[in-house]
Amino acid sequence: MELKPIRVLCVKCGKQATHAAEYSKKVAIPLCEACIKSPIRIAVLPTHEPSTLEPANKFPPRKGEWFNTPDGNLVLGCPQCGSVVSTTSIHKVESGKLKPSFICPECKLHLFLSLAEWQL
Repeated sequence: MELKPIRVLCVKCGKQATHAAEYSKKVAIPLCEACIKSPIRIAVLPTHEPSTLEPANKFPPRKGEWFNTPDGNLVLGCPQCGSVVSTTSIHKVESGKLKPSFICPECKLHLFLSLAEWQL
Protein backbone atom coordinates (compact mmCIF):
# COMPACT_ATOMS: atom_id res chain seq x y z
CA MET A 1 0.00 0.00 0.00
CA GLU A 2 1.36 3.39 -1.00
CA LEU A 3 1.01 6.19 1.50
CA LYS A 4 0.27 9.64 0.13
CA PRO A 5 0.90 12.87 2.03
CA ILE A 6 -2.18 14.66 3.25
CA ARG A 7 -2.69 18.37 2.77
CA VAL A 8 -3.28 20.20 6.01
CA LEU A 9 -4.57 23.76 5.82
CA CYS A 10 -3.93 26.68 8.16
CA VAL A 11 -6.92 27.28 10.46
CA LYS A 12 -6.53 31.07 10.15
CA CYS A 13 -6.06 31.72 6.43
CA GLY A 14 -6.61 28.40 4.64
CA LYS A 15 -3.14 28.19 3.05
CA GLN A 16 -0.91 25.12 3.27
CA ALA A 17 0.04 24.57 6.92
CA THR A 18 3.73 24.29 7.67
CA HIS A 19 3.66 24.50 11.46
CA ALA A 20 1.58 23.26 14.37
CA ALA A 21 0.95 25.36 17.46
CA GLU A 22 0.60 23.08 20.46
CA TYR A 23 -2.60 23.82 22.35
CA SER A 24 -2.47 20.88 24.74
CA LYS A 25 -0.82 17.46 24.89
CA LYS A 26 -3.53 16.10 22.59
CA VAL A 27 -4.25 19.07 20.32
CA ALA A 28 -2.06 20.85 17.79
CA ILE A 29 -3.39 23.66 15.62
CA PRO A 30 -2.16 23.72 12.00
CA LEU A 31 -0.84 27.13 10.89
CA CYS A 32 1.11 28.52 7.93
CA GLU A 33 4.43 30.38 8.08
CA ALA A 34 2.79 33.84 8.29
CA CYS A 35 0.08 32.95 10.81
CA ILE A 36 2.42 31.17 13.26
CA LYS A 37 4.04 34.57 13.89
CA SER A 38 0.76 36.36 14.70
CA PRO A 39 -1.38 35.87 17.80
CA ILE A 40 -4.22 33.39 17.53
CA ARG A 41 -7.46 33.23 19.45
CA ILE A 42 -8.80 29.90 20.53
CA ALA A 43 -12.48 29.54 21.38
CA VAL A 44 -13.24 26.96 24.03
CA LEU A 45 -16.71 25.67 24.73
CA PRO A 46 -17.89 26.50 28.23
CA THR A 47 -17.76 23.74 30.79
CA HIS A 48 -20.97 23.25 32.70
CA GLU A 49 -21.35 21.66 36.08
CA PRO A 50 -23.37 18.45 36.08
CA SER A 51 -27.08 19.13 36.37
CA THR A 52 -29.88 17.09 37.91
CA LEU A 53 -33.35 16.90 36.40
CA GLU A 54 -36.38 16.21 38.59
CA PRO A 55 -39.08 13.69 37.60
CA ALA A 56 -42.18 15.19 35.95
CA ASN A 57 -45.63 14.35 37.28
CA LYS A 58 -47.15 14.42 33.80
CA PHE A 59 -46.29 14.69 30.11
CA PRO A 60 -44.81 16.86 28.68
CA PRO A 61 -42.00 17.56 31.14
CA ARG A 62 -41.36 21.20 31.98
CA LYS A 63 -38.01 23.00 32.15
CA GLY A 64 -35.55 20.90 34.19
CA GLU A 65 -37.74 17.79 34.37
CA TRP A 66 -37.64 14.29 32.87
CA PHE A 67 -40.48 11.90 31.96
CA ASN A 68 -40.39 8.22 31.01
CA THR A 69 -43.25 7.44 28.62
CA PRO A 70 -45.23 4.17 28.88
CA ASP A 71 -43.40 2.84 25.81
CA GLY A 72 -40.02 3.48 27.46
CA ASN A 73 -38.94 6.72 25.74
CA LEU A 74 -37.10 9.18 27.93
CA VAL A 75 -38.25 12.77 27.35
CA LEU A 76 -36.45 15.75 28.88
CA GLY A 77 -37.30 19.40 29.47
CA CYS A 78 -34.15 21.38 28.67
CA PRO A 79 -32.94 23.07 31.88
CA GLN A 80 -32.10 26.26 29.97
CA CYS A 81 -34.78 26.88 27.32
CA GLY A 82 -37.49 24.40 28.37
CA SER A 83 -37.68 22.66 24.98
CA VAL A 84 -39.12 19.16 25.18
CA VAL A 85 -36.50 16.75 23.84
CA SER A 86 -36.86 13.03 23.27
CA THR A 87 -33.60 11.17 23.80
CA THR A 88 -32.24 9.02 21.01
CA SER A 89 -31.38 5.34 20.86
CA ILE A 90 -27.73 6.15 21.65
CA HIS A 91 -28.71 7.54 25.07
CA LYS A 92 -28.69 5.19 28.05
CA VAL A 93 -29.25 5.81 31.73
CA GLU A 94 -26.67 4.19 33.99
CA SER A 95 -27.00 4.62 37.75
CA GLY A 96 -29.26 7.64 37.20
CA LYS A 97 -26.83 9.38 34.81
CA LEU A 98 -27.62 10.04 31.15
CA LYS A 99 -24.88 8.84 28.80
CA PRO A 100 -23.64 10.32 26.53
CA SER A 101 -24.06 13.94 27.55
CA PHE A 102 -27.13 15.99 26.62
CA ILE A 103 -27.07 18.66 23.88
CA CYS A 104 -30.30 20.60 23.41
CA PRO A 105 -31.15 20.86 19.69
CA GLU A 106 -32.79 24.26 20.25
CA CYS A 107 -30.43 26.29 22.46
CA LYS A 108 -27.31 24.06 22.08
CA LEU A 109 -26.84 23.75 25.85
CA HIS A 110 -24.39 20.93 26.59
CA LEU A 111 -24.68 19.21 29.98
CA PHE A 112 -23.91 16.05 31.85
CA LEU A 113 -27.27 15.10 33.35
CA SER A 114 -28.40 13.07 36.33
CA LEU A 115 -32.01 12.01 36.71
CA ALA A 116 -33.33 12.38 40.27
CA GLU A 117 -35.32 9.38 41.55
CA TRP A 118 -34.42 7.28 38.50
CA GLN A 119 -35.31 3.61 38.91
CA LEU A 120 -35.61 0.75 36.49
